[in-house]
Amino acid sequence: MKKPHTWIRPLTRILRLWGAATAVAATGLIVATFLSTPPVIGQTRKNLSSRLREMGWSVREKDIIVAGGLSGDLRWTSAPWRPVVFLGADRFSRRTDLWLARARLSPGGVPLDIREVRNLSSTYLHNERVAAVSADWVFWQSPHTRGLYHLVWLRDPDRRFRLQVTPEPDNAVLFFSGAHAHLAGALHARPVSVRIDLETGEVEAPETLKVLFFEEKPLLAGSGKVG
Repeated sequence: MKKPHTWIRPLTRILRLWGAATAVAATGLIVATFLSTPPVIGQTRKNLSSRLREMGWSVREKDIIVAGGLSGDLRWTSAPWRPVVFLGADRFSRRTDLWLARARLSPGGVPLDIREVRNLSSTYLHNERVAAVSADWVFWQSPHTRGLYHLVWLRDPDRRFRLQVTPEPDNAVLFFSGAHAHLAGALHARPVSVRIDLETGEVEAPETLKVLFFEEKPLLAGSGKVG
């Protein structure tokens, strides 16, 4: 009887190891599929939170905002790629930051793809608060500097603006109305408000407040509009 060639034994071992590794990987994929939360039609935030957790972020369902409205709850008339703003922590930090992602959503609010995730706030030693979000803007309060607020244009997140209000109003609330960003609060128990025209950059505020609003980098030459 002929002895098997010496090169056959290592090849057989390699094939066995490859087969075992493939089986383990396939089993892990099947288990992960069964253990993962299946998407639910019409529950966009729940589906997004599950998908983001699978990608390594720690995020609560209520801390996710789809810019322009929830596609699973509104009539599907917009483009499939939507800006998604969420408050969460990544796998490298327990601190919560404000993040922006591009999500491709089905008409039922199921995330088909998520990409271009970027940290908007980048305050690794502080926790942000929930932001106000419109179809084109995100507006939030600085967690470490009193009276400082940030605005980012979602169509170009590199367009960043700062609003400095002195003294800082108590119980400040941020929101959008039409083409304006609003800050409403109280000063010495009296209501005060700041309104920013997002098309012209003009700011309206009472004389009791000192307000500065500026872009973190100069506007392009010939452009008189914020947006």
